[in-house]
Amino acid sequence: MNNKTLSTYGLTRLPFSKDIPASEMLDTEALQTARERLKAALEGRTSAVMTGDSGSGKTCLLRALEEDLPQGRYRIHYVHNATVNRRDFYRQLSIGLGLEPRAAFAALFASVSQHIQDLASQHKLRIVLLIDEAHMLPLSVLDQMHVLMNFERDSKPCCRSFWWAFPSCARHSNAMCCSR
Repeated sequence: MNNKTLSTYGLTRLPFSKDIPASEMLDTEALQTARERLKAALEGRTSAVMTGDSGSGKTCLLRALEEDLPQGRYRIHYVHNATVNRRDFYRQLSIGLGLEPRAAFAALFASVSQHIQDLASQHKLRIVLLIDEAHMLPLSVLDQMHVLMNFERDSKPCCRSFWWAFPSCARHSNAMCCSR
């Protein structure tokens, strides 16, 4: 789109670019409703699954939600490479949390789990894992998610996960349901 076309319609930039700030997105009733539902899941300290076809606005919703959240209350970690094995998934989390990634899976899990628990208890932060392209996660990672969400014998909701996926993720629905 050239400058003449933009000025003809009174635009200063492309109207449907991917880099539009969440605050400038068209705030439709559907977007508001989805945002409120996800905020309720966060406040209720539960996990959630968001499905939709490619281009339906799942990631835009994620950006709008993230912009709405109080700054000092949540620590958001965005995971977008879902085609990894269990150990590499934890390595991603470890790096995203600012930790030194360990070589062994058990050490990775212990380090990530302890760090999340420390952030929640010492800093009063609510940790949220935003997992994009979750339909691509291997079952070995999905099976592990409920273990990662288990703190103090499943009595403390230190961490929650939000899953963004294509509708085809229904084949993984049982594993996802385990991730309360």
